Amino acid sequence: MESSAGEELWRVDFTNSEFIRGPSLSSVADGSLFVSNPDAVHALSASTGDEEWQFGVDDTRFHNPPIVVDGTVFATTNDPSGQDGGDGKGTSVYALDANTGEQKWQFDEYEDTVAPIHVAENTVFIPSQFCVYAVDAATGEQRWQFEVGYGVETNPRTDFFAETATGTLYVADSDGNVFAVDVATGEEEWRADAGTRVTTELSVVNGTLFLGAFGSDMEQPTNSELQYYVSALDAATGDERWRFTLNPEPGLESPTLEFVTVIDDTLFAGSDACADYSTCASLYAVDAASGEEQWQFEADNSVNTVTEADGTLFVGTALGNGDDGVVHAVDAETGTELWCFLAGNLLLSPITVIEDTLFVVSRTDTDFEDAYRLNALDTATGDEKWNFIADTDVGGPRFADGTVFVSADRATVHALDAGVERSNEDGGTDDDSSEDSGTDENSGGDTEDETNC
Repeated sequence: MESSAGEELWRVDFTNSEFIRGPSLSSVADGSLFVSNPDAVHALSASTGDEEWQFGVDDTRFHNPPIVVDGTVFATTNDPSGQDGGDGKGTSVYALDANTGEQKWQFDEYEDTVAPIHVAENTVFIPSQFCVYAVDAATGEQRWQFEVGYGVETNPRTDFFAETATGTLYVADSDGNVFAVDVATGEEEWRADAGTRVTTELSVVNGTLFLGAFGSDMEQPTNSELQYYVSALDAATGDERWRFTLNPEPGLESPTLEFVTVIDDTLFAGSDACADYSTCASLYAVDAASGEEQWQFEADNSVNTVTEADGTLFVGTALGNGDDGVVHAVDAETGTELWCFLAGNLLLSPITVIEDTLFVVSRTDTDFEDAYRLNALDTATGDEKWNFIADTDVGGPRFADGTVFVSADRATVHALDAGVERSNEDGGTDDDSSEDSGTDENSGGDTEDETNC
C-alpha cells in the first residue's frame, strides 16, 4: 500500500496581508490546536481544522504561541502605542477557557515584555524590562514582582526561566546576574555574578544550575580577551561547582556558546563559528558532575540545536543565520559522525524526533527564489522520506496523533500526515520563523537541490 506520509489532511487560511508575522502554533491539547494570529487567538479541531472559537482584542496584536496549561490558554498581546510611554496598554496577558474561549482574566503591564511568559506551579511569570511579575494562574491577581538590573536575559533562547519544580525560579538579567527567587513569596534566595552576560538558557538538573556565559578579568577587554564558558552552579546556594572554558588558539576570538543541555549524565554545549578558526563551531560533551570534557565534534557552521534519541545525537547548524543548515547524526558516546544531511542555507526550527523520523524546518536561497520546507528524514540513514514546501515562512512544527502541524506563507495552517503511528509531544519552537510575504504552497515530492553532505 502506498504511503500517505506528507499528504495534506486539511488547511485553514487566515487573512494577514497587513501583518509582517503570520500564525504561530501551540502544542495540541485535548484535541484542539491553538493558533496565535496577530488579530486573534483561534482554537481549531486538530482532526478536521474546523474553528471551535476565536478571541480577539481591538487595536492590539497577539504575539508568541499560546501556552495551554490545565484547561487554560494563556496568550499575550503587544500594543505598539503603549511601548514608549503612550496611552496604549503595553503588554497584556489573557487567560482564556480552552473549551469555550471565554476570558477568565486579563493582566496589563505597561512595560515591554522582553521574553515569552512562563507558566509553572499555578503561577504565570511575566518578564519585563526591569522586573518579573508573578501572577496567580487561576485569578490573574499579582502575587509579587521581582526587580532585576536591566531586562530579563532572552538572547539567544526564548526559555529564559529554568525549572521551577523545586519551588524556586531561576532567572538571568542582561548584566550577567543570576537570581534564585522563591516562587511563593518573590523573595531573593541568592544571586550570583555569572560574568558579563549569560548567552544561553538556564537548565536545572539534579540540584545543579547550568548556563553558558562570557566574561573577563580585565576592565575593558578586547574580543579576543573575553572567555566563553559553561558554569555549573549549586542550585541551592549559587556557588560555582565547576567551569568549562572554551579555549581557542592564542589571539583568536573565543566562540560564543549557543546552548547548554543535559542528557542523562552528560552536558552538551554548542558554539558558533568565529573568524576562520574551524573548530570554533563545535558540539562539546562534558561530564555533568565534574566538568571534564569527554569529546568534541567539529562542524562547519554554528552548532545551535541538539536532540537525542536511542543513543544518537541529532545536531543542527546554522539555525536562524549562517550559510549551511546541516543535520548531523552523532554517536552520543564517542562523538563519531554517523551521517549528515544538507537541509538548506538555514535551519528554522529545532530538531524533533518521533519514532524513526526526524523533522526540521529549513530555508534554501537561490538566485531565483527562496524555498521553505519541512524535512522528514530517516533517523538511521539521513535519507529524506518526504518534504513540505512553501514560498515563505514555514513555522512550527507541532505534533499530535500522527499529524504534524505547520504554518506557512504568513497566512495558512496545514495539517500533514507525519508518517508515524504516534505523535503526541511538544516538538515545536516558539519562533514563528516569519520573514517576507508569500502566497501559494507546494507540498510533497522529492527535492533536487538537497543532497546528503
